[in-house]
Amino acid sequence: MDPIQAFDVLRFEDSRSGTAPDLVATEAPLEVRLEGQPFSVIMRTPGADSDLAAGFLFTEGVVTEAGQIQRIDVGPSPNVINVSLASSRATIVPALLGQRLDLVEPELSLQSTLDTGTEERAAVQRYARRDWIAVHTPGHTGDHLCLYDPEHGLFVSGDHVLPTITPHIAGVTAAADPLAAFFASLRRMHDFEVTTVLPAHGHPFHDLAGRADAIARHHDERLDILRKVGRTELPLGTVPEFMRYLFRERSWGDMAESETFAHLEHLHMLGEATVTEIDGLLAYAISD
Repeated sequence: MDPIQAFDVLRFEDSRSGTAPDLVATEAPLEVRLEGQPFSVIMRTPGADSDLAAGFLFTEGVVTEAGQIQRIDVGPSPNVINVSLASSRATIVPALLGQRLDLVEPELSLQSTLDTGTEERAAVQRYARRDWIAVHTPGHTGDHLCLYDPEHGLFVSGDHVLPTITPHIAGVTAAADPLAAFFASLRRMHDFEVTTVLPAHGHPFHDLAGRADAIARHHDERLDILRKVGRTELPLGTVPEFMRYLFRERSWGDMAESETFAHLEHLHMLGEATVTEIDGLLAYAISD
């Protein structure tokens, strides 16, 4: 896999725009195995995978010096790397793998720690010498998880809450109303005592609840746009047609259509829109 890939990008200069080739760093997962057993998956730009795996195992405390690594092999795919340890160090591997795989389910529900208003059992996993509570936050995807370290006030928000941009909302999930599920996930952000938020994109930030509220307002505004468009310009429209009012042309595509579908279905579930089928496509009419 090449570490650099070529893409056509849209460039703006002096109020003019045009496409031009550009080079972008590749990001791909790397599964690190210990003695042939899965240990962790990390994201990286392909290239120095052996060095990356060795450094990762050092920071995780698996090895304390280079001589404890016997060999490093790539395979069975380019995104898998297997590390064999010296016999004196290999004895710790079963215990390490056991810590990674053993999910602890506390006897108490999350409500004992957080005033969520719901009874939800918590899965706790230990990473980087910390205990993390897995928090299900459907929205960006139906199975999205955040991680919460209540002892240190850390919250890994992933793609759920981002500091400067709004995450894409998946419209096709197991949920009947994906946007309603996302709104509920955003409201839950008020239940966590957080000092630092670690997002998947952008810099760490601190106001988790405030940023979640801002994202919710953004999607409320998008719902208002659909209401206005449906009542004044598009009395009956397909998802791609409504999408053109929510997104700029450079963003048109599958992801924009998926998010538009989530918003239209939310209005449908609220009783503010009806849906029919025209030539195999769903068409929505916004109620007056």
